[in-house]
Amino acid sequence: MSDVLDRARSSARGRPTSTKGAATEVEVVAPLWARGAFAAAWSTAVGLAVLLVVSLIVWAADSQSTASAGGAMRFAAVLWVAAHRTPLQVPDGTIAIAPLGLTVLLALLLARATAIVARTTGCEDLGSVAAVVASVTAPYAVIAAILATVAQSGGLRPITGAAFVTGAMFAAVAATAGALRGSGLTHAAWDRLPLELKSGLRVAGRAGGVLLAGATVVTIVTLLAHTGAMSKTLNGYGSGPGKFAVVVISLLLVPNAVLFGASYLTGAGFAAGSGASVTVAGSHAGAVPALPVFAAVPHARAPWPVLAVAIMIMLASGVIAGWPSAVNRPTVREQLRTIAIAAAILLVGAAIVGALAGGPAGPGRLAAVGPSPWQFAVAATVEISVVGLIVIAGHAWIDQARAMLRGRS
Repeated sequence: MSDVLDRARSSARGRPTSTKGAATEVEVVAPLWARGAFAAAWSTAVGLAVLLVVSLIVWAADSQSTASAGGAMRFAAVLWVAAHRTPLQVPDGTIAIAPLGLTVLLALLLARATAIVARTTGCEDLGSVAAVVASVTAPYAVIAAILATVAQSGGLRPITGAAFVTGAMFAAVAATAGALRGSGLTHAAWDRLPLELKSGLRVAGRAGGVLLAGATVVTIVTLLAHTGAMSKTLNGYGSGPGKFAVVVISLLLVPNAVLFGASYLTGAGFAAGSGASVTVAGSHAGAVPALPVFAAVPHARAPWPVLAVAIMIMLASGVIAGWPSAVNRPTVREQLRTIAIAAAILLVGAAIVGALAGGPAGPGRLAAVGPSPWQFAVAATVEISVVGLIVIAGHAWIDQARAMLRGRS
């Protein structure tokens, strides 16, 4: 891919490479739209090729499988489309949970391809970055719609229109990150943001990072503690290839489990089927997807050590949010303004990741699985903001007391 994209930076100017008499050989450079289309196709081909190889290996190794090679290839395409959170129609229901592990990998591929396009076309301002993003996003959305159409079968039917929309949204985010990095304009774009917004983003990033780090640790410990239940679920898949496929899908769902855990730590919990919820105060779990990762869903009230860990993680997130900068000591008014902006960012960000983490997982009771976006967002934002405000008030009181003591002395 680098050999194709790493060429002269201007298709309009061209560049003479050699001269023989009166004839001049001019290097022909592909226009931006062609490079963008190639980047979209390349990233799609690489991601889809990996999924095809895994699917065909599982199909070939399973002697009891009644599916055809074409069916295995269609399943790989379905998995690729599902990673963009495209709804899949199944009999009497819908599946819309994206395996976020695969989503992240596909995003990295597309960002890498876009970065090469941005670097080789000589992006010098944000306008040219937007042009690169558009040149990649449009063909990527078309490719997603085509794959959704091709992958349709009797059991799983991706919605073509939804695939176009979700593919475009996915590509716009990944391509923007890649274009900014490839053009070297990441810092320039950051510097153009208002100072208060940058401060709010830093605070929200630190607080959200602490929450996600704590949720990651808790999720890993929980999975390790439920290895027995996970093994029983895995043994329900008789053949070795079937077990391998289930393990791969479960690994791709681990990021979803981390976000489930983050919502669990805030107290908002998550749904484990329609009418069934899992929170630190109690669990009313019903039927869950038959995957090992879901075997770790708690079925009782959280024991006091888990409750204590949840409280400490939320306190740490709030303290990080309210702790004043050691480099530039802001005033109380500036801190309050910053934490208000950070709260708005956390509210929107938590709602987005909460929506990405869950969704319908099948018909019947599985129509609702995962955290409620608005409950998760409100719980995380309120808890972090309240603790942050207490920290700000505490620092202000300590500073005032010190000033009074200095005045007396």
